[in-house]
Amino acid sequence: MKVLILISGHLLSCPRAVKFADALSRAGHSVQVMSLAVLPSLLANDQALASTHAWSFQARRPSRALGSRIRQTLARRLVQMGIQQPTVLAASEAVLAEPLVAAASGSPFDLLLLSNLPAYAAGLRLLRQRFAARVVHVDLEDDHVDMLPDRSDQQAERVRRQALIAATLAHADLITAASPLMAADLSARYGKPVRCVLNVFDPVPEPSATNNQTLIWQSQTIGPERGLEALIRVLGLLPNAPKVLLRGMLAPGFDQVLKREARAAGLPESNLQFSALSPPAQLLEHSRGFRAGLAIEVAPERNRQHCLTNKLFEYLAAGVPVILSQTPAHSAILPELLPAAVMIDLNAPKAAADALAQWLDQPATAQAAAAYELARTRFNWATHSQPYLAALAAALPSP
Repeated sequence: MKVLILISGHLLSCPRAVKFADALSRAGHSVQVMSLAVLPSLLANDQALASTHAWSFQARRPSRALGSRIRQTLARRLVQMGIQQPTVLAASEAVLAEPLVAAASGSPFDLLLLSNLPAYAAGLRLLRQRFAARVVHVDLEDDHVDMLPDRSDQQAERVRRQALIAATLAHADLITAASPLMAADLSARYGKPVRCVLNVFDPVPEPSATNNQTLIWQSQTIGPERGLEALIRVLGLLPNAPKVLLRGMLAPGFDQVLKREARAAGLPESNLQFSALSPPAQLLEHSRGFRAGLAIEVAPERNRQHCLTNKLFEYLAAGVPVILSQTPAHSAILPELLPAAVMIDLNAPKAAADALAQWLDQPATAQAAAAYELARTRFNWATHSQPYLAALAAALPSP
């Protein structure tokens, strides 16, 4: 079976698409991934990552054509006026979607996998053309509507996104989401079954000895609204506060914001360490041996409250126990993660510090062993990819 996967970001920032591509390739299918090179400086890294996998990869630049920008602006105005035909909705992402359409047109595929809003728009265009996809898989890794606050100034964009996704799902044979709560939310909104496929990773071959008392937090961007300021306030209440390694792309000036928070909390600035994000092929290896990994969310939007992030499962795959913030999604999964996890309420610093101190006083070796065992036996891609492949096979039309 020929598979085309369309993503609208860099391959480096789409580990979920990489895992889908790997699973399909290992199942014997011919897989091509097409993405957008939004930042030309990262294209070489995307190509280096793709070169280590069995599938093919192609990247396109966002459209710089004036016509694309005009079509996108006009389409978004039409959607605001209540005109929501598929052609209009597809054009509302013209700047990013049109390069994907141009790259994919004329190449028939049996399976079309779409991830993120511009890819949904590109899929709508392709499916309205003579595109011979037998199966369409729409992956809703994020709830793109509830990523935005439910405020009057965001209603027009929320409506546009919901209409675009609904139009795309009308063609879907399989719909996936990245957490159970998000799958339930999306199924209720769009009236279609949504299968949960967790963002799990295959574990490292051997976990490292836990002799490092440093905590690790890693993400694409080290910036505001990630819970880091609240975390520092909690750590400031611990009698022996551990150091924290923050790994990612530092937002301009944000290191100074965190250092001011550290001083106010009574922490030495040296307790905060900053590092660039590791290359994807080395991410798990570079995550090994830390005392615990931080998977914290503070944004009030429902999408963040109901998500289960990559980093949570990256830590487990590296044999590192996890510190979770209190969210509905974390509360739901916490019983499955014990004793390799603890959950703290960042809005109650004293109670959070007490719970964290008690948990950190427990034997680190046992917690790390429990984390690795969870990744080895339950939360790994080798296990979770099988139901996905079975669902995909069931969606295939009879010969």
